[in-house]
Amino acid sequence: MTTGGLSSVPFAAAPDSRTRSIWLTQLVLAAGVVIISVLVLALAPPLFLEVSFAAGVLGILALTVVTLAAPWSRLSKASVLAIPFLDALSIGSITLGTSLRFGFLWVFPVVWVAMHFRATVLAVLLGGIGVIVLIDAAMSLNELAVLPALIVMLSLTFIGITAHLTMRQMHAFRRLLSRQARRLNATLTRRSDQERRVREMLNRIDI
Repeated sequence: MTTGGLSSVPFAAAPDSRTRSIWLTQLVLAAGVVIISVLVLALAPPLFLEVSFAAGVLGILALTVVTLAAPWSRLSKASVLAIPFLDALSIGSITLGTSLRFGFLWVFPVVWVAMHFRATVLAVLLGGIGVIVLIDAAMSLNELAVLPALIVMLSLTFIGITAHLTMRQMHAFRRLLSRQARRLNATLTRRSDQERRVREMLNRIDI
């Protein structure tokens, strides 16, 4: 007997590991941006009047909604690249023209690309961030603004390279474990076949 017709309603399929990873990465960035926005509203409300800052915050939130709604299990791996690249562009909009340093937010898309894509893709992302950083330094009209820009780029480059190499080592270790598991399975299969043949031979012997 059904109660309230609940048994006839199909449950939504649980997201796969790839979708959960994309959701988690984007939600962490969105949570950081929301916390920063709350602090800005409390301590520096006029900053929200700047178009670039407001557009960057809204861009991150819109990308988060798209990330949660997109059917990643049916999309190609290359399509995922749109999210970290657009995140980097939105973060650049947040940082442009502000005296506050929000460049640390670039760590999220850099680590995302470094862990799941090739080094060439990471280099393209870092190059795009470098262009944004140079534009920000040129807009500040301060000779000393180049030094913080270089520090930001070097920090992001080191973080990206470290994350990329760490993930490559993890993949290599995982492949090694897979090969060892296949060898063990093959050995167990051979032993099982040998034991089966021995039992068949013993069963044929007339005691």
